[in-house]
Amino acid sequence: MCVGCTLLLFCNVGLTTSSFSVYQPYLIEIIGLSNTQASTVITIRTLCSMLAIPFVQKYIKICGLRRSLILMTVLAALSFFGFGFAKGFISCCAAAAMLGFCYGLGGTVSVSIAVKRSFTSHQTLALGICSAGTGLATIVWPPIATFFISNFSLRAALWFEALFLVAATFIALNLVGPQINTRPAELKQSDINAPRSRDERKRFILVLCAAFLIGAMGNTGWNHLSVLYSTEGADLRTVSRLISLVGLALTMGKVLFGEIADRIGGRRTAVIFCSILIMGEVLACFAPRLSMPLACASMLFMGIGLPISTVGFSSMAADLSTPGHYPSSLSNFQLSYMVGSFISGPIPGIIADRCGSYVPAYYALSVFALATLILIFCAYNVGRKEGKNDA
Repeated sequence: MCVGCTLLLFCNVGLTTSSFSVYQPYLIEIIGLSNTQASTVITIRTLCSMLAIPFVQKYIKICGLRRSLILMTVLAALSFFGFGFAKGFISCCAAAAMLGFCYGLGGTVSVSIAVKRSFTSHQTLALGICSAGTGLATIVWPPIATFFISNFSLRAALWFEALFLVAATFIALNLVGPQINTRPAELKQSDINAPRSRDERKRFILVLCAAFLIGAMGNTGWNHLSVLYSTEGADLRTVSRLISLVGLALTMGKVLFGEIADRIGGRRTAVIFCSILIMGEVLACFAPRLSMPLACASMLFMGIGLPISTVGFSSMAADLSTPGHYPSSLSNFQLSYMVGSFISGPIPGIIADRCGSYVPAYYALSVFALATLILIFCAYNVGRKEGKNDA
């Protein structure tokens, strides 16, 4: 089950979002997009993800959880075929839209629900292992894509990725069993429809605000790491290695988040990992120095801290909501995350076109990271005086 869900997140999230930033410089250099257009392509993908997430539960109810995950992997393959045929801005936006629906309907929310249905203990660790697939994609795929682009063409790299996704669809179909289609018997419809308590609503709103900022600093900041360093003078092979490093750190961070959360609780774990993310964002502001130790440290800290936006959302939804509200809380956290990504998506490119650098954008993202830490800390402290949610 973990292997199958890891493969699905590798495809539906890792290849569609996490490792896709490696193509950003090539979209500018080979297809001829401007910095603003390249950022807008990412924004289109984010918008479609945002539009899809509110319908995750209805989509799962219609198709079944297993079939819905597999169909989105097929859609991811079609989108990369589309990018291979793209010759300009409009065609890139169309392919990016398919990637967005794939992420929204077949990504973290769906796999988190699958894990909750399949595991009765160590659920956070299991989700951390599965979510590691997104970081794994960032480790292994940028060098593969760079190899294909350097030795063949951008189109060859994109089409090879599409063929891989087709093969992954058949493998995942055999690994993920139909048992994930069954909702736990102890979860009643009345629990799902019950109103939230006052404290739960407060916690919910605070985490929604934190998720918005995480989307702005995590997703947007992540997607512009490659152009951040390439604009400052780093060669594309060095940039590819840095993206692989952040992917390695992200992979380790997700497993660590799950293990630590199961041991010391979600509250302390969220604070620790958010603090690490702050350090990663701050170090990214030193990109103009082209110091490899600083760049590697930034990638390491950012990768380890970013699981707050995947495993962290699932952990917070479980800690701060009732079991019946878990799917809706997780969906809303993901939606707020995507809204933050959507609104902030074009801004780094616009700043770079006007200032000649992406660094000023990372100053703002560092402030967002600090605000996120404060919001999460406050959310976990709502109701603690009465002994609630001490995890």
